[in-house]
Amino acid sequence: MYERFIDFIETKQLLNRGDRVLLAVSGGPDSMSMLRLFSLSPYPFAIAHCNFQLRGREADEDEAFVKTCAGELNADFFSKRFETASYAKQHKLSLQMAARTLRYDYLKHLQNTHGFRVIATAHHIDDSIETLFINLIRGTGIAGLKGIPVKAGDVIRPLMFATRKEIIDWAHSSNIRYREDASNKDHTYLRNRIRHQLIPVVMKLNPSAHDNMQVFFERMEAVEAIYKETVSLHKKNLTHADKKAVYVKIQPLLRLPYGEAILYELLKEYGFSFAQSRDVFRSLNAPTGAQFPSASHHAIKDREHLVIVRKENTGIQEHIIGEDMKLIHIQTLNRVLQMEQGMTDHLGELEKTPETLTADLDKLVFPLTLRSWKPGDKMTPFGMSGQKKISDILIDKKIPVHEKQDLLVLVSAGTIVWMPGICSNDNFKITKKTKRYFKASWC
Repeated sequence: MYERFIDFIETKQLLNRGDRVLLAVSGGPDSMSMLRLFSLSPYPFAIAHCNFQLRGREADEDEAFVKTCAGELNADFFSKRFETASYAKQHKLSLQMAARTLRYDYLKHLQNTHGFRVIATAHHIDDSIETLFINLIRGTGIAGLKGIPVKAGDVIRPLMFATRKEIIDWAHSSNIRYREDASNKDHTYLRNRIRHQLIPVVMKLNPSAHDNMQVFFERMEAVEAIYKETVSLHKKNLTHADKKAVYVKIQPLLRLPYGEAILYELLKEYGFSFAQSRDVFRSLNAPTGAQFPSASHHAIKDREHLVIVRKENTGIQEHIIGEDMKLIHIQTLNRVLQMEQGMTDHLGELEKTPETLTADLDKLVFPLTLRSWKPGDKMTPFGMSGQKKISDILIDKKIPVHEKQDLLVLVSAGTIVWMPGICSNDNFKITKKTKRYFKASWC
């Protein structure tokens, strides 16, 4: 077992000589066997134990047992007790998922604090096979077919060469002390039902299943790498981004024979599920304006692009502008409204851009209000005589859907004077009769 252990570490390049390793040790046969193997190896290590306080006295005894073993080996020992049930309830997680999250967060904290090169867990081939079946039952993509990776970032699984039976047999023959976790026989948990009911049937059907599955996992790891490379190429060709959003080209995506799968790969990093991405894909031939929310983003169907924007509290507060005309900074938009007033005798050439308003000061009623535009808002666009809905103006100017939510209006006594960056109201323009001007710039 020791020779296989060292060979596996070296073949998979899991460690270099001298690397300090943090061992996650529960006290069960797998982790205690891993501890024995590391104690025989040239790799320096410390021990970490998590007490999830889910099994009362048994959990406390596990903690004391691992601490004693660490003392016998003169190894550094770290442990922590967690309020796992409360954490699971607060974060709406199963107890197993809550324990997993707490465990890895704690191990990462210890690693960063004490400078360990890697974290080692005692997962083995059977754990990986069980994970595959769990993923299949719940529905999975390629990533879920490769089981538990031998190395994921700075977490290594140096027992992934062995089966559960091989590890327990070696523990017995090597007189390794360990504790049994009664919860491993509790069929309430899906993993345990798969372990005790499904896997034995699989092994009867094919006694070589362990070896075959190990080869399968390696193949799936290679397939995933090829798949990711393909997705990356399509991402480069189909998307571009700026500070506001990510843009996905619709027509090239629709021409792909597997466009729906590619779209999911593009959207999942923004919190969209496969079902949501399917709905988004089916909307791509629909009219402009359809919106789909994830927990963190919106996917918005525009004319030529699917636009992905982060959800923000863009509800712009109303800004009241008195006659002192103090500069206003709209932090959420990173824009500034600069204002001035004066006599038209001193007014130079008018700036005729949507970013600048020059209006007849005597037609304005202070205080002015700067606010988000609302459905039903109307104004008389510069150069026209009748009123027009803001929504129609934005359609005429082909303003992208995702940019509309950030647009503001400057209001005087209930009348919209200006929509910064879009247009101003013809009724407030400078004329030959104008004596005083008001100027505002959107920077």
